[in-house]
Amino acid sequence: KESLENIGDKVSKIGSKSLLVTGKRSMSRLGFLDKAEGVLKKAGVEVVRYGGVEPNPTVGTVNRGAKLALEHNCDVVVGLGGGSAMDTAKAIAVLTGHWKEGATSIWSFSSLSEEKKVITPRTLPIVAITSTSGTGSHVTKYAVFTNDKTSAKPGIGSEFMYPRLSVVDLDIVSTMPPIVTATTGFDVLAHAMESIISTASNPISELYALEAIRMVYKYLPRAYTKGDDREAREKMALADTYAGWAITVSPPELPHAMSHPISGHYPDISHENLISLPIRQIGEE
Repeated sequence: KESLENIGDKVSKIGSKSLLVTGKRSMSRLGFLDKAEGVLKKAGVEVVRYGGVEPNPTVGTVNRGAKLALEHNCDVVVGLGGGSAMDTAKAIAVLTGHWKEGATSIWSFSSLSEEKKVITPRTLPIVAITSTSGTGSHVTKYAVFTNDKTSAKPGIGSEFMYPRLSVVDLDIVSTMPPIVTATTGFDVLAHAMESIISTASNPISELYALEAIRMVYKYLPRAYTKGDDREAREKMALADTYAGWAITVSPPELPHAMSHPISGHYPDISHENLISLPIRQIGEE
């Protein structure tokens, strides 16, 4: 757990000019975008904003962000928001770092691309500041994006995509409204359950996954009914982190495999809502 107020010096040791990636409204409306920029600037880190990232971000959104980062010579990418903002930040870091090697679209790193470019240490360093307790993106090596033309939605992943700094600020996650608390909480549950049934499951990933499930069962109802319950918010943030670690070791299974093609074609449906649908059936099986 880390406070947004304390990240300036840490980020300054990672880079001197940041691309600050965020979504469309909430982080700006709640004042956290301005706060993050102020903290970074106070520590001597220049800030270039890249906002308006949509739910289920597209290849075009990533490519435009990388061009902006290149234009301003950014050397660190900061993602502030939910999974879409953090995934976009990771993907931008990959594309920006490999631009000089001939990569001009994040799609070229996709398994569906004919090029299938390899992600290397040239990837820019990433800072992830999560606004939800659900996606686990602040601790994983994955990013998912949608092809603007075909609606295909693959993911990319690499050890070079792990954030250098992950921030979970309870003041931020406590602002989630009940519906977001519930749906992102089900994403935590899905990550943990899918990790356990994964063919790559092992005693270490299972340990984290089982503890995440226990905490979701105990604390998600509390976080949903009383948003200012700090203990419940902290435990859900920890469950999110544990489940994120679990899926990094033993990747998700059927619910995520089902959800990505659907959200690729119907981007207005949130990832969390799609994930929550098959959870009951998986649990009963």
